[in-house]
Amino acid sequence: MCAQPFGDGLFDRPEVDHCPKWGTDGRPPLRAKPRQTLAGHLADALAVFRRLWARDGAVFLRRVADLGFDPDTFARLAPLAVYAHDLGKALDRWQSYLDTGRGRISHAVFSALMLRDLLRAGDGGPESGAFPAETAALLLAVLAHHQMLHDAAFQGENMQAAGAQAYSAEAVIDLMREWCGPSGPLSLRSLSKPAYTGSQGAGLAEQLRRRVAGLPPEKLLPFKALYTMLLALVRLCDNEASRCYGQWEKTSPRAETVAGALVGEGTPLRLAGDVAGAFARFMQSPAGQSPNDMQRRLAGGWHPFIILQAGCGTGKTAAALHYAAALARQGKINRVIFTLPTQFTTNSMYWDFGDKYGLTRGDTGIYHSEVESVLRAAEPEDERENRVAEEKFANTFFSKPVNVCTVDHLLYSLLHCYRYADRAFGHLMTAAVVFDEIHYYDRFTFRKIGQCLEILRQLTVPHLIMTATMPGSLAEYLIQEGRMDGAEYHFIRQGDGSDGNPAAGEDEPFVIRKTTGSMIGSGGAVSAELIALLGQNRRLRQMVVVNQVERAKTVARTIRRLWPEANVICYHSEFTRGHRSVKEKLIRALFRPVSMRSPEERKLIGEWRLADIGQIILVSTQVCELSLDISADVMYSEIAPVDAVAQRGGRLHRRGRRPERSRCACAQCSGNRLPPEHIYRLYLFPLDWRDVWAQMPYGGPEVERDILRRSWELTGDVYSFSRAAVWVDRLYPKAGSLRDDEMLRMLREDAVFGRRPRERYGDEAAEQSRGSFRARHSNYVSLTVVPAELLPAGAADAGAILQAFGVRVGRNKLLRNKEAWEVRPDTGINVLHLPYDRETGFAFN
Repeated sequence: MCAQPFGDGLFDRPEVDHCPKWGTDGRPPLRAKPRQTLAGHLADALAVFRRLWARDGAVFLRRVADLGFDPDTFARLAPLAVYAHDLGKALDRWQSYLDTGRGRISHAVFSALMLRDLLRAGDGGPESGAFPAETAALLLAVLAHHQMLHDAAFQGENMQAAGAQAYSAEAVIDLMREWCGPSGPLSLRSLSKPAYTGSQGAGLAEQLRRRVAGLPPEKLLPFKALYTMLLALVRLCDNEASRCYGQWEKTSPRAETVAGALVGEGTPLRLAGDVAGAFARFMQSPAGQSPNDMQRRLAGGWHPFIILQAGCGTGKTAAALHYAAALARQGKINRVIFTLPTQFTTNSMYWDFGDKYGLTRGDTGIYHSEVESVLRAAEPEDERENRVAEEKFANTFFSKPVNVCTVDHLLYSLLHCYRYADRAFGHLMTAAVVFDEIHYYDRFTFRKIGQCLEILRQLTVPHLIMTATMPGSLAEYLIQEGRMDGAEYHFIRQGDGSDGNPAAGEDEPFVIRKTTGSMIGSGGAVSAELIALLGQNRRLRQMVVVNQVERAKTVARTIRRLWPEANVICYHSEFTRGHRSVKEKLIRALFRPVSMRSPEERKLIGEWRLADIGQIILVSTQVCELSLDISADVMYSEIAPVDAVAQRGGRLHRRGRRPERSRCACAQCSGNRLPPEHIYRLYLFPLDWRDVWAQMPYGGPEVERDILRRSWELTGDVYSFSRAAVWVDRLYPKAGSLRDDEMLRMLREDAVFGRRPRERYGDEAAEQSRGSFRARHSNYVSLTVVPAELLPAGAADAGAILQAFGVRVGRNKLLRNKEAWEVRPDTGINVLHLPYDRETGFAFN
């Protein structure tokens, strides 16, 4: 057998008439579509594959070799999977269905049956289950190209009861030999069966299930990787060939015409994943052209596994793009996946890709449970309806060169949590993964991320772990775990010399002053000390960061009452999606220099009855820690874990060198906006230690009281990155295990067959999993409610209402206000009859 991916005759096919007439020999040709021949569709899929393979084939072959499989075998099987995926449409019943629209049957299982017999795949003949691993992966990719496999796949009554399905064996043989050639790279045999039955299809699926179940545990995930890479190739080529047919059908005026092959050398294709073009555009951006020392270090592409610890505003995102660009240049990846802790941070990075890093919308994809609102904002209004659904579908399985998603979606892609998870897994295998702000997660989620990292190491998927405040104990734990898996992490920590920046003379952007009392007293009154400080600094850009949503509302309402003319923004998670999105734009605009605000920003400021001036008071919860790329002049924060305090401080004098304006040379200190004697300060407020639970950050359960007390004691009076790293190391001297045996068991169950999405995740329309696998802690349960005053009158689509007006609220908070909470029986929408406004949100009792 030829070891090349394009063997003799496989692609050197004769030109096909794009519009052959019906019945030149008195019989209609086999069709794949109502108006396209089966030969034409398969040729189109193969033509798409040829273009794709010319670009990305080397990446696939490298990954196959890394997984321990034979690249030459994969190079032969991949085009065969693409070409043979629709052989089952040769069934007489399928051809009748194209004419009548009745009697449709799953063709994928019959494609797999024909391909098995053409190859005589089993060691003991076509009825044997002893398939070689690569052949089993080939058959599975064909079997699964229209549905996710699970334990009951192709075992239902309809499949078992399907009688003999006749087809023309001679036509199928001719179809295969026409394109592969009698002396080509594939040794094909005759098809002896004049018909296949549904029970034979069920038997093949069971054979393959047993073959997978018989793999040793250490071979199971590499096999999943091999299978899903083939599946991803089949799906991409099939979908693109079908899209080209759809375009032709719209423009072809003659309904009686049946097309042959439509994809030629010059046919424009939508092959998402042009990573070379994407990174070429990034390299033309300021961040690409002028990398700092840390970014240049990662641009060397000298190591696939890196832990990077650096402070806020030091350019970690650009460093990650340089890292991925280097791996792409070396032919090691064809995409990069950024994962982030929250939807806020995911949205922010998605917009930054275009604003700061030169990437186009075609280069970048985004996915999380509320992604539609982001995509709608990104698309022109006249194209919005068609494009949003198309983009959401493609982004689900990481189809773009640069992808950003919540870490939840990456974890869900490892199991059968949604319909396209196996396709996403296949794309993950040719990607680099960036875990941004990995320190942020609670213990529950972090253990699952740790298990994910172990899987990526074992599958040799390159990844970069980025953090501002990772404890040294955790970094050492990951390094040791990596060595056990044969993966050597390189640890780069800002200020230790490994990033080219020695600790001597490091930046000290602000000082820390601890106050004497809590920010909000036990009676709910805002501290007089905070009010006095806010009054003294009213000409500046100020931030107040509190630990809980209701505390943010209390502070914001107090400030508005005292200074009704001030620019006050209250920012937290309990707003409608539209209000959240607009608030983020408002905050960015108000923290931008007045002279640099666009006409659109000035209009938005006016619409919210705010003043177009340089002063602002932003009151926020911890959502600001990661999602806002802004820089304040003074900050007031409740005590939180010291790593969170350092993260909040990343919004204060961002990129500053010294706390005294007179000694700092950063852009923020230039000009005459600030008084010459200004000093950047973070005022840190203690909690009322007698009632800590009512003031805990992040909902409370995952933060212990002792951590907050210890954080208060450890925090010093001058901030620098190296000092904060010492505080964090002392707060977390030991790293616990990051293994999750239950998750690993589920992943192995779902390697190929396994559970269905409704079992693993639950309701696919829900924003959080209620199935057997959950990425987030279940103790804090939130529900989407609609403010009664925003509920549209009359009949409306429930999904559209939730998309436009839904607000995430903790279930316990709703139970405390259960007299105002109702569930509409007709739509199932949770409606909350409490006052709601865009400034602060709900007014809970």
